[in-house]
Amino acid sequence: QASAEAARAEVQARVDRLSALNQITHGIGSQLHENTVLEVVLGPLHQLYPQQWHGVLFDDAAGGGYLARGEEDLHDLRTRWLAALGPIEQGVLVIDDLLGFMPGSVPGGSLPDEWERFRAALIVPLKVQGRRLGWLVALDKAPGAFDASDAGLFEAVGLQLALAVDNARVHQEAERLAVTDALTGLANRRAVQARVTERDTPVAVIEIDLDGFKEINDVYGHHVGDAVLVETARRIERATRADDLVARLGGDEFLVYLHRSLSRDEAHALATRIAHLIEQPMDVDGRSVSVGASVGTAVGVSSDNQDELLRRADDEMYVDKRARAHQAAAVRPVTP
Repeated sequence: QASAEAARAEVQARVDRLSALNQITHGIGSQLHENTVLEVVLGPLHQLYPQQWHGVLFDDAAGGGYLARGEEDLHDLRTRWLAALGPIEQGVLVIDDLLGFMPGSVPGGSLPDEWERFRAALIVPLKVQGRRLGWLVALDKAPGAFDASDAGLFEAVGLQLALAVDNARVHQEAERLAVTDALTGLANRRAVQARVTERDTPVAVIEIDLDGFKEINDVYGHHVGDAVLVETARRIERATRADDLVARLGGDEFLVYLHRSLSRDEAHALATRIAHLIEQPMDVDGRSVSVGASVGTAVGVSSDNQDELLRRADDEMYVDKRARAHQAAAVRPVTP
């Protein structure tokens, strides 16, 4: 009777593992964002092994790492120790007792304190074309919690997870590049057009156009002009908040889109500060160059016609540009 029950339990366990693998396989292929990929993988694993902890630890350049997902709050789990474990450069490593495994096993290393709450570990390196992205990790507080069947399941999941994470990162980078100005790293016009919210929240728009930029390109060359655009972008970023959208619309035209409540006077004051910062001399290739900055502003709410907000800011910017040109002409000395 007991052996029959054990056999049935083993069959059911195999069915459950195959079901989890099938769920992951069918769910992971269509996911194009890293966090969703992790959720698709770790959800079924936790349903299958609810008493264990499952997570994905990503490697970083310093040999540390960060926790992407896990059942417990274990954001301090470090991967430096994992990086030193040569036996798991490929395949899967099952550790029956962490406390007994570490002494003398890793040169110069001992089990990190934050791992000591667990006894058993199952570790799968996530590798794509020789690049290690991180590790799929399962931990249990009971020693000897993992067997060969568990190892086979996690190894199969790890192969799929590595490819899916790599594909998601490629996709996300392509999405980022599609809305990023290649020269300055700012958002581009497409990103501005996509800046839509369903809520009625206050917004302000500041449009900036450089004066005298063409002359810099003509006199010093485009490499100096490009350096001026990059420095202009950095100066605008320094004058704004991290959650403000700073964009290069093209050429020497920039825009700041702010999701915060500003009066017309406050928006104009910020635009004036930005213009003053841009107009300070720039050191490029050992020479001092300067540009002017014409600005225009518009304030409203996010449910307003965004094209209308941009048009109002654009109109005001050109009024400012004409006034600055007229002022410059008025003070220009007359040649006898």
